[in-house]
Amino acid sequence: MSRFITLFILLLLCTSLIQSALLQHLSPWGIRPDLFIIFVIFFSFKFNAKQANLPIFIVGITKDVFSAGPLGLNAFLFIICGFLISLIKDRIFKEHPFTQAIITFIISVLYGTGYVSVLSLSSHSVSITGIGWRITAVALYTALIAPFAYLLLCRFRFSYLFERR
Repeated sequence: MSRFITLFILLLLCTSLIQSALLQHLSPWGIRPDLFIIFVIFFSFKFNAKQANLPIFIVGITKDVFSAGPLGLNAFLFIICGFLISLIKDRIFKEHPFTQAIITFIISVLYGTGYVSVLSLSSHSVSITGIGWRITAVALYTALIAPFAYLLLCRFRFSYLFERR
């Protein structure tokens, strides 16, 4: 089990480095995909809501640590996103790349809107209407790479984390 926890932590650290360093150079108009959202959706698809909460929370805290926003906001929003996915995941064909892209787009838009809404409540410098195009662009970019990322994440055996021995 510790081997899989180590793998999870290494993947999160690699994702953080890719998100902050590499994707900076692959960002047309300053738009970068959100790799952390892909983790949230992946764990929400693969596990029930109770099992997915801890990895999703850890992904959120990791994003909080590596970003400039308020500590805990990403973790809170990611848990909400995971809950929303748990409500619909049994009604959709989640293994299809098109479905993965559509769900990623929708969740990315909801997450981005929630994030900007919370920031706009605490600060007058953020305008949700002015940043709407950016939320949509990030969601689209994330949705385009999501099916490839899901294929890559499926190669790792995260299901062993939750098996009872």
